[in-house]
Amino acid sequence: MPGIILIGLGAYFLLQMFQIPYANELLTWPTILFIIGISLLFQSKYDGLMSFPAAILIGFAIHFHGLNWLSFWPSHIGMYLLIISMSFLFLYTRTKHQGLIPGIALFLLALYMLSPWKPYLQNPAFLPFGDYFWPLVLILIGIVLLYQKKK
Repeated sequence: MPGIILIGLGAYFLLQMFQIPYANELLTWPTILFIIGISLLFQSKYDGLMSFPAAILIGFAIHFHGLNWLSFWPSHIGMYLLIISMSFLFLYTRTKHQGLIPGIALFLLALYMLSPWKPYLQNPAFLPFGDYFWPLVLILIGIVLLYQKKK
């Protein structure tokens, strides 16, 4: 893993020295996150738990580049929950026993937060406890996970 990080950072700094078109937009700190995430992804081949931080770093790097380059890219906090939920689900695909429940819970919360129908979903007649519903659901799932016996 350190070798991949050093190769990536060396290439990053070398590319900064050349006058490549659009390099200033590409060679920013999210690219460093991406390089570290890719190196962790290679490491996750041997240690499945490394897939979680790898996916988070790669997801955040893509998100921050999207914010800089694409005018339609959402800057809502729900995007961060979506990235974290996808990281948990990616962890589950690698380990087959960790990350499924928090991944699904955060994914549903992210969909709720990013939903264009959110004003209708906040109607107390539709969702019990209104705005307090999803935070309470997350707290309950967290408590269940804490006291769940390991297999």
